[in-house]
Amino acid sequence: MTSTLDLAILVADADMEATISTLLKHRQPALGIQLNLEHLKIFRSHMHDPGVFKEGPDLLQSLQPRPGHALLLLDYHGSGQENKLQASEVESDLEERLERQLTLARDKVACIVLNPELEVWVWSQSPHLLTVLGMDRQQFTAFKQSQGIGLHDKPQRPKEALIRALRQTKKPFSSAIYKELAQNVSLSNINERGFVKLRDKLQSWFRG
Repeated sequence: MTSTLDLAILVADADMEATISTLLKHRQPALGIQLNLEHLKIFRSHMHDPGVFKEGPDLLQSLQPRPGHALLLLDYHGSGQENKLQASEVESDLEERLERQLTLARDKVACIVLNPELEVWVWSQSPHLLTVLGMDRQQFTAFKQSQGIGLHDKPQRPKEALIRALRQTKKPFSSAIYKELAQNVSLSNINERGFVKLRDKLQSWFRG
């Protein structure tokens, strides 16, 4: 354990861990940040999305040394809060609990709720998505049409659509897909609200 912990991140599952770990280990210049990886800790909740919501602040509070910054990531779909709170309210609830339990300033904590789920980041305009899916542009356009997805739109259920696309090209679904995308896609092409919040928070904490 390092004597200093600049950032602790709790994520909901292996796919999210692969994504955020790859971004922070390999894409710092593209994110506009400079973070010492020896002072970074990323770990998963064994209860997935509901676990991040229920026990995320408690888990981060138990860390030694206490982190200087704290970040929670979870999907809205599957969190157990879909019929109780809006995604923005889930974020506010968790940020208030992080601030209180870790005794950190509010600008040192953040929660990113991916609405509806992580895969909303996957459906960017990057040509690397086609490589990962094993499709050319014509096949990709035909697939989106077959699924009732507009040419420039994202699917309403992005994970299900990703699995169907991979099934069509007979490629296995695994966390390696998220790692490959996170390592190669142009981050400037991702304008989803959750990703923009993540990038802006990281820049405010660790601007390169």
